Amino acid sequence: MNNSGNNIKKEETIFSIEKDGDLKSSDVSQTYQSQILNQLNISTKIKTKYTGKGVKIAILDSGIDISHEDLSIKDEVSFLNTEDTSYSTGHGTHVAGIIGAKPTNNGSVEGIAPETDLFSIKILNERDVGKNSILISAIDWCLDNKMDIVHTSISSQKRSKIVNYAVQKAYDKGILLISSAGNQGMYLKESITFPGAYDSVIAVGSVDQNNKRSVFSSVGESLELMAPGENIYSTEPNNSYGQRDGTSMAAPYITGIAALIMEKNPKLTNKEVRKILNETADEIGEPFLYGNGIVNAQKALLQVK
Repeated sequence: MNNSGNNIKKEETIFSIEKDGDLKSSDVSQTYQSQILNQLNISTKIKTKYTGKGVKIAILDSGIDISHEDLSIKDEVSFLNTEDTSYSTGHGTHVAGIIGAKPTNNGSVEGIAPETDLFSIKILNERDVGKNSILISAIDWCLDNKMDIVHTSISSQKRSKIVNYAVQKAYDKGILLISSAGNQGMYLKESITFPGAYDSVIAVGSVDQNNKRSVFSSVGESLELMAPGENIYSTEPNNSYGQRDGTSMAAPYITGIAALIMEKNPKLTNKEVRKILNETADEIGEPFLYGNGIVNAQKALLQVK
Protein backbone atom coordinates (compact mmCIF):
# COMPACT_ATOMS: atom_id res chain seq x y z
CA MET A 1 0.00 0.00 0.00
CA ASN A 2 1.35 3.44 -0.86
CA ASN A 3 0.34 6.66 0.85
CA SER A 4 2.54 9.47 -0.39
CA GLY A 5 3.36 12.26 2.01
CA ASN A 6 1.84 14.55 -0.59
CA ASN A 7 -1.58 13.08 0.05
CA ILE A 8 -2.03 14.54 3.50
CA LYS A 9 -5.55 14.15 4.85
CA LYS A 10 -7.43 17.38 4.23
CA GLU A 11 -8.83 19.22 7.25
CA GLU A 12 -11.73 21.65 7.02
CA THR A 13 -9.38 24.54 7.75
CA ILE A 14 -5.67 25.14 7.22
CA PHE A 15 -4.00 24.99 10.64
CA SER A 16 -0.52 26.15 9.67
CA ILE A 17 1.90 26.31 6.74
CA GLU A 18 5.59 25.73 7.36
CA LYS A 19 8.73 24.36 5.72
CA ASP A 20 8.78 20.56 5.82
CA GLY A 21 11.23 19.42 8.53
CA ASP A 22 13.48 16.37 8.61
CA LEU A 23 13.29 13.32 10.87
CA LYS A 24 15.89 10.62 11.51
CA SER A 25 16.25 7.44 13.54
CA SER A 26 17.59 7.55 17.11
CA ASP A 27 20.14 4.72 17.39
CA VAL A 28 23.85 5.25 17.91
CA SER A 29 25.91 2.16 17.13
CA GLN A 30 25.99 -1.63 17.35
CA THR A 31 27.45 -3.00 20.58
CA TYR A 32 27.12 -6.10 22.78
CA GLN A 33 24.09 -7.76 24.32
CA SER A 34 23.06 -6.87 27.87
CA GLN A 35 20.73 -8.48 30.35
CA ILE A 36 17.84 -6.09 30.94
CA LEU A 37 14.76 -7.98 32.15
CA ASN A 38 15.81 -7.60 35.79
CA GLN A 39 16.23 -3.86 35.29
CA LEU A 40 12.65 -3.66 34.04
CA ASN A 41 11.40 -5.98 36.82
CA ILE A 42 9.90 -8.41 34.31
CA SER A 43 9.71 -11.83 35.94
CA THR A 44 9.10 -15.18 34.29
CA LYS A 45 5.63 -15.09 35.82
CA ILE A 46 4.86 -11.80 34.08
CA LYS A 47 6.14 -13.08 30.73
CA THR A 48 4.01 -16.20 31.06
CA LYS A 49 0.83 -14.38 32.08
CA TYR A 50 0.94 -11.25 29.89
CA THR A 51 1.93 -11.11 26.24
CA GLY A 52 0.25 -7.98 24.89
CA LYS A 53 -2.43 -10.00 23.13
CA GLY A 54 -5.08 -7.90 21.40
CA VAL A 55 -3.10 -4.63 21.53
CA LYS A 56 -2.45 -2.87 18.21
CA ILE A 57 0.94 -1.16 17.89
CA ALA A 58 2.02 0.93 14.92
CA ILE A 59 5.79 1.19 14.50
CA LEU A 60 6.58 4.34 12.50
CA ASP A 61 10.09 3.70 11.28
CA SER A 62 12.18 2.44 8.34
CA GLY A 63 9.97 -0.56 7.65
CA ILE A 64 10.32 -4.07 9.07
CA ASP A 65 11.67 -7.29 7.60
CA ILE A 66 8.37 -9.18 7.70
CA SER A 67 10.08 -12.41 6.60
CA HIS A 68 12.07 -12.63 9.83
CA GLU A 69 11.20 -15.88 11.60
CA ASP A 70 10.86 -14.14 14.98
CA LEU A 71 8.48 -11.42 13.78
CA SER A 72 4.79 -11.57 12.93
CA ILE A 73 3.60 -8.36 11.28
CA LYS A 74 -0.14 -7.79 10.93
CA ASP A 75 0.14 -5.31 8.05
CA GLU A 76 2.69 -3.03 6.38
CA VAL A 77 2.19 0.42 4.87
CA SER A 78 4.59 2.83 3.16
CA PHE A 79 4.16 6.59 3.27
CA LEU A 80 7.17 7.24 1.07
CA ASN A 81 6.83 7.97 -2.65
CA THR A 82 7.15 4.31 -3.50
CA GLU A 83 5.05 1.15 -3.54
CA ASP A 84 7.84 -0.66 -1.68
CA THR A 85 6.77 -1.37 1.90
CA SER A 86 9.85 -3.47 2.74
CA TYR A 87 12.52 -2.32 5.17
CA SER A 88 15.03 0.29 3.97
CA THR A 89 17.44 -0.27 6.88
CA GLY A 90 17.52 -2.58 9.89
CA HIS A 91 16.42 0.09 12.36
CA GLY A 92 12.69 -0.71 12.30
CA THR A 93 13.34 -4.45 12.39
CA HIS A 94 15.47 -4.06 15.52
CA VAL A 95 12.82 -1.91 17.22
CA ALA A 96 10.08 -4.41 16.33
CA GLY A 97 12.00 -7.27 17.90
CA ILE A 98 12.37 -5.47 21.22
CA ILE A 99 8.63 -4.90 21.35
CA GLY A 100 7.21 -8.10 19.98
CA ALA A 101 9.62 -10.77 18.74
CA LYS A 102 8.10 -14.21 19.18
CA PRO A 103 10.13 -16.98 20.83
CA THR A 104 11.24 -19.52 18.24
CA ASN A 105 13.19 -22.75 18.33
CA ASN A 106 16.53 -20.95 18.24
CA GLY A 107 15.48 -18.83 21.22
CA SER A 108 17.58 -15.87 20.15
CA VAL A 109 15.16 -13.05 20.93
CA GLU A 110 11.84 -12.67 22.70
CA GLY A 111 10.07 -9.33 22.77
CA ILE A 112 8.39 -7.79 25.80
CA ALA A 113 4.92 -8.31 24.29
CA PRO A 114 5.23 -11.14 21.74
CA GLU A 115 1.51 -11.48 20.99
CA THR A 116 0.78 -7.86 20.13
CA ASP A 117 -0.49 -6.97 16.67
CA LEU A 118 2.44 -5.14 15.08
CA PHE A 119 1.96 -2.81 12.11
CA SER A 120 4.93 -1.69 10.04
CA ILE A 121 4.49 1.95 8.98
CA LYS A 122 7.38 2.99 6.76
CA ILE A 123 8.22 6.69 7.06
CA LEU A 124 12.05 6.64 6.88
CA ASN A 125 14.13 6.11 3.72
CA GLU A 126 17.35 4.17 3.14
CA ARG A 127 19.28 6.84 5.09
CA ASP A 128 16.84 6.59 8.05
CA VAL A 129 15.52 10.05 7.18
CA GLY A 130 11.90 11.15 6.76
CA LYS A 131 9.72 14.26 6.59
CA ASN A 132 7.22 15.82 8.97
CA SER A 133 4.54 15.69 6.27
CA ILE A 134 5.01 11.92 6.01
CA LEU A 135 4.81 11.55 9.78
CA ILE A 136 1.51 13.45 9.82
CA SER A 137 0.04 11.20 7.11
CA ALA A 138 1.13 8.14 9.07
CA ILE A 139 -0.47 9.42 12.27
CA ASP A 140 -3.73 10.01 10.39
CA TRP A 141 -3.56 6.39 9.19
CA CYS A 142 -3.11 5.25 12.80
CA LEU A 143 -6.23 7.16 13.80
CA ASP A 144 -8.26 5.72 10.94
CA ASN A 145 -7.10 2.18 11.75
CA LYS A 146 -7.65 2.47 15.50
CA MET A 147 -4.13 1.83 16.77
CA ASP A 148 -3.73 1.56 20.54
CA ILE A 149 -0.08 2.66 20.60
CA VAL A 150 1.99 4.66 18.14
CA HIS A 151 5.72 4.04 18.55
CA THR A 152 8.29 6.38 17.00
CA SER A 153 12.03 5.88 17.53
CA ILE A 154 12.77 9.00 15.49
CA SER A 155 14.01 12.51 16.20
CA SER A 156 13.93 16.06 14.93
CA GLN A 157 15.54 19.06 16.60
CA LYS A 158 12.91 21.48 15.32
CA ARG A 159 9.45 21.98 16.80
CA SER A 160 6.62 21.79 14.27
CA LYS A 161 3.20 23.29 14.94
CA ILE A 162 1.50 20.93 12.52
CA VAL A 163 3.18 17.79 13.90
CA ASN A 164 2.31 18.93 17.42
CA TYR A 165 -1.30 19.37 16.27
CA ALA A 166 -1.31 15.88 14.71
CA VAL A 167 0.09 14.06 17.75
CA GLN A 168 -2.15 16.00 20.14
CA LYS A 169 -5.18 15.06 18.04
CA ALA A 170 -4.17 11.39 18.17
CA TYR A 171 -3.63 11.60 21.93
CA ASP A 172 -6.98 13.30 22.48
CA LYS A 173 -8.65 10.48 20.54
CA GLY A 174 -7.14 7.79 22.76
CA ILE A 175 -3.83 6.76 21.21
CA LEU A 176 -0.81 6.34 23.49
CA LEU A 177 2.25 7.90 21.83
CA ILE A 178 5.75 6.79 22.81
CA SER A 179 9.02 8.09 21.35
CA SER A 180 12.75 8.06 21.89
CA ALA A 181 14.05 11.14 23.73
CA GLY A 182 16.95 11.59 21.31
CA ASN A 183 20.71 11.10 21.38
CA GLN A 184 21.86 14.68 21.88
CA GLY A 185 23.31 14.03 25.34
CA MET A 186 23.95 17.16 27.36
CA TYR A 187 25.24 19.13 24.39
CA LEU A 188 22.25 21.42 24.84
CA LYS A 189 20.67 22.31 28.18
CA GLU A 190 17.29 21.12 26.90
CA SER A 191 18.07 18.41 24.36
CA ILE A 192 14.91 16.26 24.09
CA THR A 193 14.10 15.92 20.40
CA PHE A 194 10.71 15.89 18.70
CA PRO A 195 8.21 14.22 18.67
CA GLY A 196 9.28 13.13 22.16
CA ALA A 197 9.30 16.73 23.42
CA TYR A 198 5.61 17.31 22.62
CA ASP A 199 3.33 17.22 25.68
CA SER A 200 1.20 14.41 24.25
CA VAL A 201 4.17 12.05 23.74
CA ILE A 202 6.08 9.95 26.29
CA ALA A 203 9.79 10.74 25.84
CA VAL A 204 12.06 7.82 26.77
CA GLY A 205 15.72 8.13 27.68
CA SER A 206 18.43 5.47 27.93
CA VAL A 207 20.31 3.99 30.89
CA ASP A 208 23.17 1.49 31.06
CA GLN A 209 23.23 -1.80 32.99
CA ASN A 210 23.83 0.10 36.23
CA ASN A 211 20.86 2.43 35.73
CA LYS A 212 23.15 5.35 34.93
CA ARG A 213 22.08 7.72 32.17
CA SER A 214 23.72 6.83 28.87
CA VAL A 215 26.13 9.56 27.82
CA PHE A 216 24.22 10.03 24.56
CA SER A 217 20.73 10.19 26.13
CA SER A 218 19.01 13.56 25.80
CA VAL A 219 17.96 15.53 28.87
CA GLY A 220 15.24 18.06 29.65
CA GLU A 221 11.99 18.93 31.35
CA SER A 222 9.93 16.80 28.95
CA LEU A 223 11.90 13.61 29.71
CA GLU A 224 9.42 11.13 31.17
CA LEU A 225 10.78 7.59 31.56
CA MET A 226 14.02 5.63 31.25
CA ALA A 227 14.77 2.13 30.00
CA PRO A 228 17.89 0.21 28.98
CA GLY A 229 19.33 1.47 25.70
CA GLU A 230 22.86 0.09 25.61
CA ASN A 231 23.99 -3.29 24.30
CA ILE A 232 20.48 -4.20 23.18
CA TYR A 233 20.25 -7.44 21.22
CA SER A 234 17.33 -7.81 18.83
CA THR A 235 16.19 -8.86 15.39
CA GLU A 236 17.94 -7.64 12.23
CA PRO A 237 17.07 -8.20 8.55
CA ASN A 238 17.58 -11.56 6.82
CA ASN A 239 16.84 -13.68 9.90
CA SER A 240 19.84 -12.27 11.72
CA TYR A 241 20.38 -10.58 15.08
CA GLY A 242 22.49 -7.73 16.29
CA GLN A 243 23.27 -5.25 19.05
CA ARG A 244 22.54 -1.52 19.02
CA ASP A 245 22.70 1.43 21.37
CA GLY A 246 20.38 4.44 21.47
CA THR A 247 17.20 5.87 22.88
CA SER A 248 15.63 4.15 19.86
CA MET A 249 16.33 0.90 21.69
CA ALA A 250 15.07 2.16 25.07
CA ALA A 251 11.66 3.42 23.95
CA PRO A 252 10.42 0.02 22.67
CA TYR A 253 10.63 -1.41 26.19
CA ILE A 254 8.14 1.21 27.38
CA THR A 255 5.89 0.40 24.42
CA GLY A 256 6.01 -3.31 25.22
CA ILE A 257 5.19 -2.81 28.90
CA ALA A 258 2.36 -0.42 27.99
CA ALA A 259 0.92 -3.23 25.84
CA LEU A 260 1.01 -5.61 28.83
CA ILE A 261 -0.91 -3.05 30.89
CA MET A 262 -3.51 -2.61 28.15
CA GLU A 263 -3.91 -6.38 27.87
CA LYS A 264 -4.55 -6.71 31.61
CA ASN A 265 -7.23 -4.01 31.49
CA PRO A 266 -8.35 -3.04 27.97
CA LYS A 267 -10.73 -0.44 29.41
CA LEU A 268 -7.90 1.81 30.58
CA THR A 269 -7.52 5.05 28.66
CA ASN A 270 -4.20 6.11 27.16
CA LYS A 271 -3.90 8.77 29.86
CA GLU A 272 -4.47 6.19 32.60
CA VAL A 273 -1.79 3.90 31.15
CA ARG A 274 0.62 6.82 30.98
CA LYS A 275 -0.12 7.73 34.59
CA ILE A 276 0.49 4.16 35.77
CA LEU A 277 3.85 3.98 33.96
CA ASN A 278 5.01 7.23 35.52
CA GLU A 279 3.68 6.64 39.04
CA THR A 280 5.28 3.19 39.33
CA ALA A 281 8.67 4.06 37.81
CA ASP A 282 11.67 3.72 40.14
CA GLU A 283 13.31 7.07 40.82
CA ILE A 284 17.02 6.86 39.99
CA GLY A 285 18.16 10.46 39.77
CA GLU A 286 17.41 14.08 39.01
CA PRO A 287 14.23 14.41 36.89
CA PHE A 288 15.97 16.65 34.36
CA LEU A 289 18.36 13.77 33.64
CA TYR A 290 16.15 10.74 34.41
CA GLY A 291 12.53 11.86 34.15
CA ASN A 292 10.32 9.91 36.57
CA GLY A 293 12.84 7.07 36.57
CA ILE A 294 13.23 3.60 35.10
CA VAL A 295 10.04 1.77 34.22
CA ASN A 296 9.04 -1.04 36.61
CA ALA A 297 6.82 -3.60 34.89
CA GLN A 298 5.84 -5.53 38.01
CA LYS A 299 4.80 -2.44 39.97
CA ALA A 300 2.92 -1.09 36.95
CA LEU A 301 0.95 -4.29 36.44
CA LEU A 302 0.14 -4.57 40.15
CA GLN A 303 -1.39 -1.10 40.01
CA VAL A 304 -3.69 -2.08 37.14
CA LYS A 305 -7.16 -2.90 38.45
